[in-house]
Amino acid sequence: LFLKLFEEEEDLQIYILLDCSASMAFGNPDKFIYARRLAAAIGYLGLASMDRVHIVPFVDNIPATAAESLRLRGKGKVFRLLSFLESRESGGVTDLRAALHRFSSGSQKRGMAILISDLYDREGVIPGLNALRYQKFDPYVIHVVSPQEAAPELLGDLRLIDGETGRTRDVTLTEGLLKKYRQVFEGHAAKMEQFCRSRAIGYARCITSTPFQDTVVHMLRRGKLLQ
Repeated sequence: LFLKLFEEEEDLQIYILLDCSASMAFGNPDKFIYARRLAAAIGYLGLASMDRVHIVPFVDNIPATAAESLRLRGKGKVFRLLSFLESRESGGVTDLRAALHRFSSGSQKRGMAILISDLYDREGVIPGLNALRYQKFDPYVIHVVSPQEAAPELLGDLRLIDGETGRTRDVTLTEGLLKKYRQVFEGHAAKMEQFCRSRAIGYARCITSTPFQDTVVHMLRRGKLLQ
């Protein structure tokens, strides 16, 4: 298996944009652990193909210093890749518009930009992806979702806490309200997928309850990352 990204014979540039916002540290299995494992798998495949792999963690912006990101080439660098990903921590508020705009306007060589995120920025996803497209990157979206987000089973009087801002809201969850929530959640995910498909952007929705190896082999192959 190898990453088939472009037809050029020159070194391929693979940018893995890893969402490290606080909302990623949620779910069972944990989204952030799952996302880092996906980044490791994709990074390894790139290194094995002698492509240039860039790991770019972000929250509300792209890291300003090289020490906060990683650039690698060659299969022998896989342990640096794993160590770097293991040391990442989640926290902060998502701002995909700002992060992807800053990344896309940088001076780096163009290549494939693989966004691994839960897409919890309803207003920033599309502008962010458009920024990548306009700057001649080839975007690919891996939408990481926990089963507790997609289909929560909570009922009764609850205090909900925003994982990124810390804001709270007291609610009474009924079957009717949960049904509406699921519709809104699915609507947002479907909108993201529809946008990607309409712009020829690769898209894969990864539920963390899916065995990891199945996600890598099936979903990424289906999305044409693997061949």
